[in-house]
Amino acid sequence: HKLLTEHRNLLLGYRTPRALKNEQNWCVAQNEFIKYSKLFNRYFIYVGTIWLIIDLIVNLKAMSMILQFVSLILLILLIIFFTEKIIKAFEESQKT
Repeated sequence: HKLLTEHRNLLLGYRTPRALKNEQNWCVAQNEFIKYSKLFNRYFIYVGTIWLIIDLIVNLKAMSMILQFVSLILLILLIIFFTEKIIKAFEESQKT
């Protein structure tokens, strides 16, 4: 992820208006997004494994797809929320 934190670009990285505001925000955003992605994905691996076992036992395929989709969206929203919160705090600390 060192490449992402070095330069803002048009293709890769966490891209919100706040993250793209300046180089410092860009670096903070990339590092925080990667940190929270790794953290939450670690937990979701365990949840996903348990989910798979339950799916194999109970056979809830249609409902499982919907729940997995909702879980993925929630995971992404959580990562964005925490990343934006950190960027905002970083911006506030730079003002003083």
